[in-house]
Amino acid sequence: MLTALRQYLPTTNADSAPWLYGVAGLGAIPLGILAVIGEVRLAFAVVALSSIAGLACLSVRWAILATFGYLTVLGDLRRWVLAFDAWSGADPLLVVSPVAAILFTAAAFTDDRLRFDTPLSRGMLLLIGIMVAQIFNPRQGGLLVGVAGAGLMIVPLLWYCVGNAFGSDAFVQTLFLRLVVPLAGVAALFGFFQVAHGYPEYQLEWYRTAGYSALGPSESYLRPLSVFANITEYCRYLGFAIVALFALVLKRESPILALSGICILFVALFLTGTRGPVLLLIVSAGIMWTVMGRNVSAWIPRFAVAVTVGLFGLVYILTQVSQVDGTTRAHHTIERQADLIPEGEAGGPASVHLNLFRIAGVRTMEEPLGHGVGYVTLAASRFGGTGFSSEKDMTDMFIALGVPGGLVYLGILGYTAYLAIAYWRRRRSIAGLMIGGVLVFSVFSWLKPGHYVATPLLWFCVGALDRMYSAARKDGSGPPSASIEASERSPKPARA
Repeated sequence: MLTALRQYLPTTNADSAPWLYGVAGLGAIPLGILAVIGEVRLAFAVVALSSIAGLACLSVRWAILATFGYLTVLGDLRRWVLAFDAWSGADPLLVVSPVAAILFTAAAFTDDRLRFDTPLSRGMLLLIGIMVAQIFNPRQGGLLVGVAGAGLMIVPLLWYCVGNAFGSDAFVQTLFLRLVVPLAGVAALFGFFQVAHGYPEYQLEWYRTAGYSALGPSESYLRPLSVFANITEYCRYLGFAIVALFALVLKRESPILALSGICILFVALFLTGTRGPVLLLIVSAGIMWTVMGRNVSAWIPRFAVAVTVGLFGLVYILTQVSQVDGTTRAHHTIERQADLIPEGEAGGPASVHLNLFRIAGVRTMEEPLGHGVGYVTLAASRFGGTGFSSEKDMTDMFIALGVPGGLVYLGILGYTAYLAIAYWRRRRSIAGLMIGGVLVFSVFSWLKPGHYVATPLLWFCVGALDRMYSAARKDGSGPPSASIEASERSPKPARA
């Protein structure tokens, strides 16, 4: 049956998939009709999907890059379209990523690239199976909540399959250095504009409509979110780019240029007024510098030195910038960062997060078999259910999937960490260092619903890491040959 189905699935060869060109061409036909009847969001979604499908005919890897580029600006695209179409939680623009992930997965299956023959891949299948079963859990508030929650939790995991099929050492470098870092630079410049001059009118209109209170108490004190859906994803994306550039510094590849980029992006991250990512960045950089030592026994003292220097440097920066006068918005975010270690009886944000952990433990003990996959997402409140999120993926998995599902998820996290260390020790490549830094920087947020680009990008890296490690074991230890690297340096136009 599967053999029969393959002839109807897309392939990565343009000669054997002419019907995909037809799909891409026919996608332009309804655009005029959709615009006339007021379905502007649907028209944009059709354009995006048609472009990605057409590009996939030439190269799936180029289509993957285009999809991640689209996801980077998706948050602001939804706000910009507000001038032509009403704001809606059920936005057709959100469907582009799931359909693209399914398209790439189908292409991988057709080309026999996708094989679930590693411990991590089998664990991912088990996790997805548990999530599918939890769609029907009545405790989350109904089947609609489960289906919507599955879209937020299962769909990002499909990017593991995409990364496992099409990821490689060279392609990961291309993804970060030629897409993520440049787009992060543009996003940082827009963030600086928001700090200096405030939000453009179309973003203010969205703020008034959506009521995103986490950005600030009023329109005069809104923290920057650049082109992203929310401020936490903006911070994650900046962090990914900084980690990628820091890998270049550690490997002595264009270190001056990389350091210049790090300074710009770090200032943008600092001006978000968000404390957690700044600390996570110090820890990530410390671990990346630590593993540069070839002697494993020296890793612990190297890490202690790195974190100590990083924390002292951060404290020094905070004491200096808190005395500098700036614009009202900039000074507001600087004061927020200066309160990195809050004082007072309430304990600040640390006590809030600890309390969320405590509640997560209570909810897990109440229903050890899980509350349902939609219980920890916005789908619960949007579709009439009841829910709760601890804002951390590990504890949310125990709440949603129960103890069995939570343990499977913890096993996946632990085994992925093992793969990152093992691959780095075997190859010591820039891509391996980048992936390791991204995984550390995203701790507690690997599976974060509502992060349009950061979460799919992370799981793509996990899938690529699984493939890269398997290939490294088959090839033996040592760096890959120059011929292999040259052949994978960029996507092929004829076949991906």
